[in-house]
Amino acid sequence: MAGVGNIWKHETLFRCRLNPWRTVGELDDEALTNMITTARTLLQASVGKDGARRPTMYVYGKVGQRCRRCSTRILRQRQGRDIRWTAWCPKCQPGEGPSG
Repeated sequence: MAGVGNIWKHETLFRCRLNPWRTVGELDDEALTNMITTARTLLQASVGKDGARRPTMYVYGKVGQRCRRCSTRILRQRQGRDIRWTAWCPKCQPGEGPSG
């Protein structure tokens, strides 16, 4: 989704228990709707909309640390040739990892 940014991409996918290496075409309408709703909620909270507190970070900036949900170590991998990294919990966000 354009405009979400790397931080909230990580956190949205974690909260939705979606593996970051899945393609959009693999997701059903319910998963997509949930992902969009979750991203919107996180973005609004991140700027303090309606007095919301900034969301807790579960995977962003937590590489090598234990997952707060399951205690598995948080992993990271580059997004193709991009300079950015993607962090995820392989147990909470099951599925195949990145190729290459």
